Order: sequence, then structure tokens, then C-alpha cells
Amino acid sequence: MKNKYFVVGASVTLLIAGAIFWFSMEPDAVSPAEIEATPVKNGKKTAKSQPRKTKKHRKNATIGKSGNAKSSLSDDKRSKRREALLRLRKNYLEKEAEEIAKLSPSQRELYSALQKAIEASNDSEVLRIIRSMQSSKDWPQNISPFIKHSALNALFAMGEKSLSEIIPFMADSDSEIVEEANSLFVDSVSDMDLSDYYRAELLIAASKAVTDVDTLESLLFELNSMRNSVAVDAIKQLLATGNSNVQQLLPDAIETFVGEEGIKTPEQLDEWLKQNPDDENDDDFYGKKPQT
Repeated sequence: MKNKYFVVGASVTLLIAGAIFWFSMEPDAVSPAEIEATPVKNGKKTAKSQPRKTKKHRKNATIGKSGNAKSSLSDDKRSKRREALLRLRKNYLEKEAEEIAKLSPSQRELYSALQKAIEASNDSEVLRIIRSMQSSKDWPQNISPFIKHSALNALFAMGEKSLSEIIPFMADSDSEIVEEANSLFVDSVSDMDLSDYYRAELLIAASKAVTDVDTLESLLFELNSMRNSVAVDAIKQLLATGNSNVQQLLPDAIETFVGEEGIKTPEQLDEWLKQNPDDENDDDFYGKKPQT
């Protein structure tokens, strides 16, 4: 009974901490003047309404007053995502004791181990447990959504080092887990100060798991937060490996990125890059290329 109360208490602590962390990531407000000055069509920015995409133009378009990249999500879409997440978390919290009671002995042991690692702030152990869970024969159908929910909150709280572990949840068999994973991943990638190399790596990996069109649109907008060479390389990989929804969205994403129509093939992208090479100070702005 003592262990049961410990698990429940630890889980409540995690949920409260997750909520605090979540709302601490609110983006800077956008003034009415900024909104008024942004040309839109059907609620979306269009490539035709933008100047040719030089590096200077794209920096001016993505940098807010604080000097950080603006979120790719509109305030309205972000608000709706967070309202949905809060409803999901409230539902899990209200059903926590009931859900723990329904777990099999092996899954109760898994949940207890995960909660102990979270309570001890042992990130490496949390990652080990989650990776082991994702590679087990029970993944994903035979893992309780309650455990997946706890794992997702733990990954989100860890920040950028755990983003790749969120991706498998984005292709889960449970629609609520997919919704939660998509929201956490998109907001994290959009808000965190990531190098464009890592941003591109995450985009390509996520595009293989995600089918939701709204989520893919938000992720593809992250191309505008990358230096030209990194974005072009990412687009070429997406052209080669992206699912049908990615292929459908890519033409608009490419047009928005380059600022002109008619560029659709890898060869055309290479030619565009010759005319629009990276700036010499891009490392200062986007981060240096990781050492291999």
C-alpha cells in the first residue's frame, strides 16, 4: 500500500511539474501591427506575398523582438493544442488510481520503475526505460496508454535531448497518445533553441511517423528556420522518403522557403542553392555543424 501511494504521489508531482514547464514556454506576444503587416491567404502566409528568400529576408521573418525564432504555430492553433492537452492530462489524473489497478503485474513494475527514475531526476535511467519499452515485443499495442502518457510527460520535461524518443509515440495505435505526442513535439521543436542541423534531423525522422496534415504543415514550416544548404538537403530527403501527405504538402513548403514558384526537383533546388549560398556568419545564427 505504501508503494502504491508513492507511485500515485510521484505521478501527481510529475503532472504538476509538466504543466508548470508547459506554460513557461509561452511565446512572446505578437503586436496587432505585426499581424496586420503579414500578408495572408486563407489564414496562411503565401510565397507570393513574400520577398525573394534571401538569408536576410528569412532571418527578419523568423526572428522576434527577443532575438529568438518565432513559433511556427499561430496563437489560435497553439491555444487549441494546449487546451486539448490539458483535457487529456486532467482525464489521466482523475483516472490514475483506477488505471494503476488495471495494470498487469509486469506493466505495474514498468510503471513503478519509470516513476522512481522520474522522482530521482535520473534522466539517463528514464531514457533507458523508455527506449527499452519502445523496443520490446509489447510495443506499442500491449503497453498501457497510461504508461505511455507518463513517459511522454517525462520526455517533454527533459527538453531537447529526448525529442527523438517522442517520435515513436507519434505513430502510436492510440489516437489520444498520437495527439499528445504531436502537440508536445511540434511545440518543442518550434520553441526550443535548436541548431538547424538537429532541427532538420528531427523533421526528417518525424515525417516518417506522422500522417496528420496539420502537424506536418507545422513541421515543414521549420524549413524556414534553417540555413539554405541544410533546408535544401532536408527537402531533397523528404522528396525521396516522405509519405503521401508529405509529398502533397512539399510544393507549398518549397515555394514558401525559396520565395518563388516552379522549383520542384532536387536539380532545381541545387541550382537555387548556387544562387543563394549560405552566409558566412550562419554558424553564429543557426549553430555549428555537429562533429561526426
